[in-house]
Amino acid sequence: MIAPWLPWVFGTAYGRSTHIAYTLAFIPVSSAAWWFVRAILTGAGDQSVCGTIEAVGAVFNVLTTVLLVTSMDWLGAVIATYLTHLVMFVLGVMRLRHRRWRGN
Repeated sequence: MIAPWLPWVFGTAYGRSTHIAYTLAFIPVSSAAWWFVRAILTGAGDQSVCGTIEAVGAVFNVLTTVLLVTSMDWLGAVIATYLTHLVMFVLGVMRLRHRRWRGN
């Protein structure tokens, strides 16, 4: 909501900040998807699995960020963050499906 005001507040040198703010706008949504699955896993007693998934996510994020930033600048970092949230969400859902299939 405040993205259009960023150049006015910080000056014209921050003109690109509006576009950057728009690309970051869905970070809370992508984070919430993983947080939701993490809460379910934690409630089911899979705290160690959550920690493992987050460690995998951290490594994935660093590698993906390095690869994408070199070719896409700041947008690569944003895309890497969204991809990291997606990977952690998918791994969490896979664990939930595995628990359900095994009856755990």
